[in-house]
Amino acid sequence: MPNPGLVLALKVLVMGTWGIAAVGFLFSPETTFGQLGRTLFFLLAAVHALECAVFYPTLKRTGRPLGFELANTLFFGVVHFTEAKALADARDAE
Repeated sequence: MPNPGLVLALKVLVMGTWGIAAVGFLFSPETTFGQLGRTLFFLLAAVHALECAVFYPTLKRTGRPLGFELANTLFFGVVHFTEAKALADARDAE
C-alpha cells in the first residue's frame, strides 16, 4: 500500500493546482493569469479524463462504486490510481 502521508500530501498539491487553475476564471481572459489559469484548468481536465479511460479496468476491480473511483481519478489522477491499484491487487489476491 502506498505511504498514506505521501498520498495525502500529493492530493493536497493536486487540489491546490486545481484551485489555482480555477481562480484563472475569475480574471479577464486577456490577462496573463486568466489565460494561464484557464489553460492549466483545461489541461488538467483533459489529462485526468484520459487517465480515467486508461485506468478504467483497474478502477472497476476495486470493488468500490465506479462513479467514486472515476471522480477521484478525475480530481487526483495518478495519485488516486496508486491507491486504487493497491486495493484492486489486494482484492484479486483474496
